Amino acid sequence: MVGSASETSHIKKLTNDPVPDSKPDWSPDGSKIAFQSDRGESADIWVMDTDGSNLTQMTTNLSLDLYSSWGPDSNSIVFYSDRTGNSEIWAIDVDGTNERQITDNPGWDGNPAWGPDGSIAFTSTRSGALKIWIIDADGNNQMQLSTGAGDDDVPSWSPDGRYLVFVSTRSGDQQLWKLDVETGEYSQLTFDAHYERCPPDNFCPNLMSTSWSPAGTKIAYHAYTKESGDIWVMDADGSNKTVVVPGNVNTDYYSPSWSLDGTKIVFQDKIIDIDSEQYGGSDIWLVDLNKKENIPSSYAILSIFGLFMSFIFLSKRRSTTSAGK
Repeated sequence: MVGSASETSHIKKLTNDPVPDSKPDWSPDGSKIAFQSDRGESADIWVMDTDGSNLTQMTTNLSLDLYSSWGPDSNSIVFYSDRTGNSEIWAIDVDGTNERQITDNPGWDGNPAWGPDGSIAFTSTRSGALKIWIIDADGNNQMQLSTGAGDDDVPSWSPDGRYLVFVSTRSGDQQLWKLDVETGEYSQLTFDAHYERCPPDNFCPNLMSTSWSPAGTKIAYHAYTKESGDIWVMDADGSNKTVVVPGNVNTDYYSPSWSLDGTKIVFQDKIIDIDSEQYGGSDIWLVDLNKKENIPSSYAILSIFGLFMSFIFLSKRRSTTSAGK
């Protein structure tokens, strides 16, 4: 499809199915990638090898099972589901057994992130606005973490478990913030990471998800700038923001997740129907950060064209300058 990424030496396509595959999450041991897919009878959690092989369906519920996150031992996956009639946090072992409900609250619970110490951060409306909560994996010790104005959503743990990065409207629009869990201190990381491609009245948590590098020094995230949704990387303090996979008018890229060795990022694309301004299909991709020119081939062509036009411009300028001497 026009506008989607193309495979190169540094970008590889891991899934290719007519139905959407989204929200990839690399296991802590580096051996598997969990994701959500509509390739069954409904949205379910799937697992595959890091090369896209050995696809295995984890959940088989006719309700929506979404937004998977690995446990620290890589043996279980947490997700949220509306199978009880309300959105709650659930977990399942990777062998398909021991499916269990973790939260049971009248409010909306979703977008879980399993932390390195075994606790699970998630988003909930149980206190009114969207806020970040935390709970033990057995369902005990529920506690609200984030406070203040605005909505807080889509938490992501640092590897040492001290910090949470999340999306918040506390500054007015949706931006990335960091919470020091030990001190309760908040710091704003982005000031121009917008999410305009999210269709009106449609919740897009995948688009806002972030991922810490294994060393805890970098954060991968999505930002919508210059009419495209890109994968960016920044330092953990919000500095040195760099695009690693630029989108284009037809395709956005988001939901990044780092590999164990920190050299690769898995992400999803989302094809845009320009006429209807609605999202279409999506697949899962992998970018090798050690390779140069981490961009889709369509952008490589544009870059070559830009260099050619710059050469023509400079040549004409030199000719004009020489004639005027």
